[in-house]
Amino acid sequence: MSTSSGMDDYLLRYNASKVFERHCEDPTFCTDLISKSKISVRYVFESIPTQHRTAELCALAVTRDGLALEFVPEELKTAELYALAVTQSGLALRLVPKELKTAELCALAVTQSGLALELVPKELKTAELCALAVTQDGYALRYVPKELQTLISKEKVTKKWWWL
Repeated sequence: MSTSSGMDDYLLRYNASKVFERHCEDPTFCTDLISKSKISVRYVFESIPTQHRTAELCALAVTRDGLALEFVPEELKTAELYALAVTQSGLALRLVPKELKTAELCALAVTQSGLALELVPKELKTAELCALAVTQDGYALRYVPKELQTLISKEKVTKKWWWL
C-alpha cells in the first residue's frame, strides 16, 4: 500500500484502525507511513498501535514533527529523543519533563523557535540564552526576565525585528 498520494492519506485518516490491522505486521509499512505521509505526522504516528512504535520509528516521527513526542511511549523517551524533538520543533520543549530540561536542550529549542523561551525554567534563563531566543524571534523578548532585558542588545533585536 502506497502512502505517498493524497488519496492514501485521506483513506488512512478515516480508516486508520482497518489499515493498521492489515498492514502493521510489515516492518516497513509504519516507517513508510511516517516517511511519506503528507498529512500530520503526529496524526499518523498517534494512529500507529503502541506495540508497533519502536525506538527507530519514534526517532523518525520526532525528526519529522517534534510534537509527535507526545505519542512516544514513556519507556522509549531518552535524552537523545528529546534533543531530536526540540531540534525539529522548539515548542516540543513543553513535552520534556522539567527535571530533564538542561541548558543545552533549552538552547536547541530556542535556536529552532525563540518562542520556546517561554518553556525554559527561570533558573536556566541566562542572558546568552535569552539573546539567542530574541535573535531567532524578536517576540521572545516578552519571555525574557525583566532583570535580563537590559542585557539584551536592543540593536540586535531591532535590526532583524524592526517593528518591535
